[in-house]
Amino acid sequence: MNGVLAALIATLVTTCASADLPRLNDAPVEAVAAHARDRISHGELAALGEDLAKELAPLAKEGSAERLASIATRPQVALALAQHAFLAIGGAGLDAMRTEEGGPDFTRWLIADRETMEEFLTTGAPPTNPSKAIAILHAIWMADRAIESGHLRRLAVATALEHSVPIRPWSEWDDSAASTIDPVARYRFYRDLHAKGTLFPGFEALATWELRRVVDLPLYDEDIAWFHTSLPGKLADGTPLGSQRAIGNAAFLIPYRDTSPTNGKSVQLGKSFYDDKRLTPAIMLEYGGVCGAVSKFGSFAARAFGVPAQPLGQEGHCAFCWRHEDNDWRTGNCGSEDDWEVSNLHGLWGTWTARGTAIPLMASLHATPAFLQSRRAWQLSRFVESDPRRRLARELELAELCPNNVETFRSIGEWMLAWDEARPDDLRRFARGVLRGMPTAPQMALDILTRVEGGKAFAAMTTKDRARYIEELVEGFVEGAGKAPAFPGGERGLGLAFRETLGRGIWLTIGKVSSLGDWPYLAHLAILDGTHRAFQDWLTSSKPADRERVADFLAKVASETRQPRLAEQALPRLVELCERDERLRGRTQTAADRIAAAYAKSGQPNDVLRVYRSMILAGERLAHRPWIGGFTERALAARGLAGKADPSASSSNSETKKPRTK
Repeated sequence: MNGVLAALIATLVTTCASADLPRLNDAPVEAVAAHARDRISHGELAALGEDLAKELAPLAKEGSAERLASIATRPQVALALAQHAFLAIGGAGLDAMRTEEGGPDFTRWLIADRETMEEFLTTGAPPTNPSKAIAILHAIWMADRAIESGHLRRLAVATALEHSVPIRPWSEWDDSAASTIDPVARYRFYRDLHAKGTLFPGFEALATWELRRVVDLPLYDEDIAWFHTSLPGKLADGTPLGSQRAIGNAAFLIPYRDTSPTNGKSVQLGKSFYDDKRLTPAIMLEYGGVCGAVSKFGSFAARAFGVPAQPLGQEGHCAFCWRHEDNDWRTGNCGSEDDWEVSNLHGLWGTWTARGTAIPLMASLHATPAFLQSRRAWQLSRFVESDPRRRLARELELAELCPNNVETFRSIGEWMLAWDEARPDDLRRFARGVLRGMPTAPQMALDILTRVEGGKAFAAMTTKDRARYIEELVEGFVEGAGKAPAFPGGERGLGLAFRETLGRGIWLTIGKVSSLGDWPYLAHLAILDGTHRAFQDWLTSSKPADRERVADFLAKVASETRQPRLAEQALPRLVELCERDERLRGRTQTAADRIAAAYAKSGQPNDVLRVYRSMILAGERLAHRPWIGGFTERALAARGLAGKADPSASSSNSETKKPRTK
């Protein structure tokens, strides 16, 4: 009798699950999960997607952005949104699980676990091979069912995401036949180290995006274990290494050498520097190296003890970063602690970004609930079939519910790129929205815009349209930076980001569109400085009217940007254009006067004097006597004002800090 009753209950549950998805306004979360499980068990992925869209669409029509965000936080709605988004990238992988050992049970867990599905989309770049990531997660689940909750779940998801593209250890970088790291073994390795208490405290609290920066350590497990048995406990000067805050200093155990201590060969020759031995941590410590070995060793040591870390590329240099303490990342082997803006992630997150600034940005985003809330609200808004221009305005509004919401802004940008009917004014609206919405990450905003500029809307722009769009870049930057409570890297970081924005503006003004590779900040700064080869070629062949357009852009920036410290960035390029074309001198003089006036208005007479002195030097290079005489008179007047000023108003430290030199 009990068996018959059990069968009847199972039939009723299946029948309920097979029915239409219950209304999301009042459905229990388990009902949403049960419906998805049933659809998937019958191979009805497409039908499940239709069910979810049908129920989500009416909710997407309700009210303001804040109202939409509120609806999207409901547990049943959040689960339905996660399921729909996950199916879009992982449907094939889920379908493949139907025939795998344990696959149906694994899938029933996965499709009901909102956090896991969301983490496939919001913890850095989504996997380039989602099916492989799902297969790895399934293999880990088969080895340890404990991954269904807690820190082991996050560890498993991070491992699946990072190893969906096989990782060959750095020690075998020149051996294409070397075996890659086994992801299941890597999961077990860190799980067991944590259980033994070998890792530093706090490992179990790491977020999935941070764990990705641990389990991607490109060493075989036995080489990681070397750190636990052989790493010295302190530096030669007594600095201890046995904590999360101090472990980054392990980088400086590496002797800095550019010639081998055994054979005299250059470090530039690769493995021969190390007598062709495997580049294990022990060999690195024995032989030494230059910045690459120093920074890699530091990041390896941190990750060996469960501390997220990452090497960073810089111009002619390799640095690194590690999670110094809760939600606080530090750079190491750099000129200063604010070198994020000039760092590159070595392709860490593929097309998602090349910027080192992604690290502190992710730390900031994942520390606020508004990040996922705005993301879900944006997903929900996409179920409304409405005018695309109203849709764009709404989506920008939703993205701005969480400042610096790079995940959502990138997604809007991809839609913009595919929108065949997008007009120049739509692109201008997007440009202003993304720069205003990412106030402390304008360089990453610039990358998002650079990609969208490859679409039809930008190609359709007239010269006038393009000029207005370029103005939006500058205006959006200034507006966003003005509302940022504190800019990473302080004044130096702000100035560097603005210089890059001006460089991009010049590039667009001369008619170029293309991206500038993995080091865009270097190219953009070179364009602003006039040293970029393509810009030099253009300058040589350009007509006076073309040069005048660039001068007009820079003069407008210098004259109209309210923050004189930013406006001043345009002056050197303007002066250099004057050296080629006398007709541009009036614009430059006017711009300098307006910047000086802005400094005077804000009570900074020493900066007024500095601007005029720089213009006198420019006049001497130009051999332009009226220019020299006029600015000399202004400088004399400014000197009188500066002498009367309170010394505390001096801008003796107004120059930005110089970046690290080799």
